[in-house]
Order: sequence, then structure tokens, then C-alpha cells
Amino acid sequence: MSSARVFFCSLITVLFYNVVVSQDYKPLLKDYNEWKLKTCYQGDCSYDVYFTDSDTLFGGYNYKVLDGFHFISRTFLLREDVDTRKVYLTKINPNKSITYLLYDFSLALGDSFLMVNPISPINENGGFFYLDSIEYQIEGTDSLKYFYFSPTLTNSFSVNNAIWIEGVGSLSLINTPSGDSENLEIGRLVCFFSKNELKFQEDFLVSYCVNDYQLSLNEIVETTISVAPNPANDFIFIKGEADFYEIDIRSSLSELLYVNEKCQPNRAINLDLKPGIYFVTIKEINSLDSIVVKLFVN
Repeated sequence: MSSARVFFCSLITVLFYNVVVSQDYKPLLKDYNEWKLKTCYQGDCSYDVYFTDSDTLFGGYNYKVLDGFHFISRTFLLREDVDTRKVYLTKINPNKSITYLLYDFSLALGDSFLMVNPISPINENGGFFYLDSIEYQIEGTDSLKYFYFSPTLTNSFSVNNAIWIEGVGSLSLINTPSGDSENLEIGRLVCFFSKNELKFQEDFLVSYCVNDYQLSLNEIVETTISVAPNPANDFIFIKGEADFYEIDIRSSLSELLYVNEKCQPNRAINLDLKPGIYFVTIKEINSLDSIVVKLFVN
């Protein structure tokens, strides 16, 4: 066989491989996502949620806005380059916005990667990590691609291993790629939803993996009913035209925190809630129609 024919066959093989690999990739930001995590400090554990809930254009790129948990400032933007399999985070600051490379899912076995943890509970500089192995694990009816990293010998910043999942992110926080998922003070991912479908969950925390709400403020239907102030601190008012409303307030994990079956509009409702995101369900007395308002508490 001539050298030209060998080269041509090799080229076809490479192109075929690239097409197959490209089709196999599971994008992280194709749809709206929701991450639920567990954090523990001195024996006190809590479950929190953060999510992408809208799109925006910034610096000539399309981004998804990260919201919830520590991201309620809505100044954290996520962007993905599907062709290169890289995921970026941009932190919007008044003076200078900064973009970080969070993930590179094109890495091959033996590659090293400088991990950065922007605005994270741990050191921003995670140091270089070595990709030890790539494995597929079945989650429900889906197959997820796991990336297992260990710090390189020259890494003076991190001593723990790190795990990424293609299409999901880190087993720690999304902005903490070098995070130790065993360190619950940082936070461990317990379940992940994409387009309201459960894609990942920890077996021992099945009861927490319920996709209760994934609403954006601009997705709420036009109505004469509203909640003010929003964001709130110590109290809120339900504003509307009816004489009475039924309302309840739930956490992002659907925990019922407050019920009032006969609430008059424009009467202050005192809040005893930690800072975070809550969901207020409001309906007129004797009516089947209701709305859900996302409430931010400072």
C-alpha cells in the first residue's frame, strides 16, 4: 500500500474518531440545571441548592446566570465551549470582571490541569492535578463519565483527590473543581437536575433529590398578586385585589416553613428565615389558581 493511501486511511480514522467523540460529549450547560448539596459544620448539617435560571450576553459570549446558595448576587456567569469541552466562570465586578477556566473535559489520561477555585471556600489556587482515570458509571438510565484526579507531586496547594462528572461538574461545588467531596464543610453534591430531569444522586440521600422548583422571576405569569419587598429581611406584604389569600412559604428543598390560610393583603407577615431563597405559594380563597413567587431573604 502506498504511503499516500496509508495517510488517507489514517486521516479518515482520525476524523471518524473525532466525530464519534464529539457526539459522545454531554454538555454541562445545554439546559437549565439545578445542583443540591450537603454541607456540615461542627456536626450541624444543611442542604442547599443553586441553579442556572436565565441566559445573558456578556463580553460577546452567551452565558447562563448562576443563582442560589452563595451565588444570589447573580454576578456569577457560566459559559461552555462545546467544541473544546471547556467550561468557564466569569465573576462580574464593578471595576474589572474576571474569567476563569473551571473544567476541561477534553483531558486524556495522564494529562495535568491547573485547577482554579474562584470565590470558593478553599484556596483559589488549587495547583496542578493529574488525571488518573476515566470511568463510566450508570445513573438511572444514563451513563455518566467520571474524571478522577490526584494532585501532582509538585502541587503544594492541595493534598486531596478531586472528581468531575461530564455534564454535571465537580462532586464538590461547581466553582470548586479541586474540592474534596469528602470534606462536607466545603459541600458535597447529592443530586443534580438538568431540564428538570434527575441526572445524578447519592443513593443514601434519595429523599432529598426532588426537583421542587426551578422558576425564574421573569417566568412568573402576569398577575395582580405580588410579594414585597423582594429581596426581604424581616417581613413581607402580599399585595393583591382579593380580600383574603392562602399562602405558604417553603425552602428550596420543599420544606414547609409557614402557612396562613386566611391572609389579608397589605398586612405584614413577619419572617424568621435564614438568608437564602424561598418560594411563596399564593392563591385566592376558594380558588384553584395559584402562583409561586421566588423570595430572596437577605
